[in-house]
Amino acid sequence: MDFDILIAGGGASGLAAAISAARFAKSVSPARSLRIGLLEKKEIPGKKLSATGNGRCNLSNAACGDRETVDRFFSSVGLVTRIDEAGRMYPYGEEAGEVSALLTETALSYDVKIMINCQVTQIRPAGEARPPVSSGAGESRPQTGAEGEPLPQSGQGGKTPAACGASGGFIVEINRIGSRDGGEGDLPGTKGRHSDQTAGSRHLRCRILLLSMGGKSYSVFGTSGDGYGLARRLGHSVTRLAPSLVPIQVSEDLKGLAGVRTKADVTLLHLGKPVARETGEVQFNKDCLSGICIMNLSRLLVLNPGKPFAEAFGEYGLQLDLLPEFSREEAAEILRQKGGSLQTLVKKKLAAWIEAAPDPAVMADRLKSLTFSVCGTKGWNDAQVTRGGVTLEEVDPDTMESKLVPGLYFAGEILNYDGPCGGFNLHFAWDSGIRAGKAMAAAALAAGAPGNGGPAAEGAAPGTASEIKEKQQDVSNSSNQAGSR
Repeated sequence: MDFDILIAGGGASGLAAAISAARFAKSVSPARSLRIGLLEKKEIPGKKLSATGNGRCNLSNAACGDRETVDRFFSSVGLVTRIDEAGRMYPYGEEAGEVSALLTETALSYDVKIMINCQVTQIRPAGEARPPVSSGAGESRPQTGAEGEPLPQSGQGGKTPAACGASGGFIVEINRIGSRDGGEGDLPGTKGRHSDQTAGSRHLRCRILLLSMGGKSYSVFGTSGDGYGLARRLGHSVTRLAPSLVPIQVSEDLKGLAGVRTKADVTLLHLGKPVARETGEVQFNKDCLSGICIMNLSRLLVLNPGKPFAEAFGEYGLQLDLLPEFSREEAAEILRQKGGSLQTLVKKKLAAWIEAAPDPAVMADRLKSLTFSVCGTKGWNDAQVTRGGVTLEEVDPDTMESKLVPGLYFAGEILNYDGPCGGFNLHFAWDSGIRAGKAMAAAALAAGAPGNGGPAAEGAAPGTASEIKEKQQDVSNSSNQAGSR
């Protein structure tokens, strides 16, 4: 085995998993070390993380469940945080790049082998004679939808031949990408410690594999959806993918409103009926509406798969209340007193854009229910996260291990989870990565213990699987007691 644990994807969930696995292993069995590798497609780990929160890194939210686990993780790596008035958690210095650097240095300090500029192209269970699972071109490429996403097939989700017999580990083929030529190299600033700039194509063998390759949003940061095809070919169901937390396009001509920002209550309509409401700042662009409230509503644009995109989007509308503090009657009375003038009541460009009405009651209705027809959303490069992914029902929520493929784990955006703006999605990445890391370390230690049917890793300490499990429980109890304090 090249690695006891191999992590494909060096984003938030992958880094959290690597650190958690290494720390857990050392806590349970100090005399023994696990060989942990992390594959990163870009030139540095955490590149997308470095751009989150407009460069400030919205780590989590005060409203997230199970914050204790994530808070303890932040504290353990020396990450000091602060929570703003809206409940959003940020690093105290509010510099996202420093968070990525801190986590990378922490992983290296635990002897995690980080391999940069590495794209995973194929995966197969060790000893499997079938053609390799591939994310590239050729016959093994999954069928895709209009946006290029892998589509679930009928009967998908059961154990396929490729998914059986994976307890012997995995063979992962990687291809070196990037702009620099040459062989071995180091991550910038790591001073030669445990990092690898792999050249060309090579195969790696691992006992346990984590797919934390992210989604399809912001592909410039390396998240181009590679993991979905790999997961699907290993027997997992992948739900329909769509951009989420994304500006919403409307049919109306907004060129005269481009650049306007205004506070409003926004209601999402489906077939004319209210679906959900958000309050916040609406940003007008020449072809779309944006802002946190709009992007949160974009998560609820569920399209009928049997209809063309244009028709399905056309069932939705956005209704803006530009005077949320006033009732219709109060708004009409204000307009009467102002002689119908909108000056100082709404933004100048909005006042010019809204069709005037001599009747104050009619004008009040227009200001309280300014309606736009939805015709689509912006694409992947404007989406904060991906809606859809590997079906959660096929993954153990406590360990993040596949229920279909022994030794295969998932974490982060590759899974079918998308939360609202405000740190919820990044919190899920941390939490799922931490869970996966601890569970993978426990599984690797138990599999490598003499007398448990698996080969011992280099430097393995004597002990039985039951003794290791007892130590694991001690560590878990100590962690829970520390959290309660």
